[in-house]
Amino acid sequence: MSSHSTAGVSGDRVIELALELPDVRVAPMQGSMVIKRADKFMLRPMTPGEWRLDGYAAKNPDASVFAFCVTWEVHDELLGRTETIFFKKPHYEGYAALLVDSSDLSEETARFVVNYAWEAAGPKRQKRRPKVR
Repeated sequence: MSSHSTAGVSGDRVIELALELPDVRVAPMQGSMVIKRADKFMLRPMTPGEWRLDGYAAKNPDASVFAFCVTWEVHDELLGRTETIFFKKPHYEGYAALLVDSSDLSEETARFVVNYAWEAAGPKRQKRRPKVR
């Protein structure tokens, strides 16, 4: 992935990119919406109220903070970068889910994120990190 632009993409653009992929649909979820591949969670825009509870606000009014699922391999790679735009909140600990502000995403990076989420929502995704014995 290339570095991101300062302008970023809108939250609506992230949703448009997701809906371009096969088997993707918008579904209601607790007064909000979620993007699913078939019946599996891919990503969802968080509400501004959810951001504020964590002391975070999107960097511009057209942006959205998205929660998205990925594989554990992608999760660890994205979080392990020195200058990462991806982050977590305690609610998602133990799950291969990350958060990102769409204003930090270039069009190219937004496509990567959406594709990672689409792939993770495919068959045989390991939802929780396996416990080490």
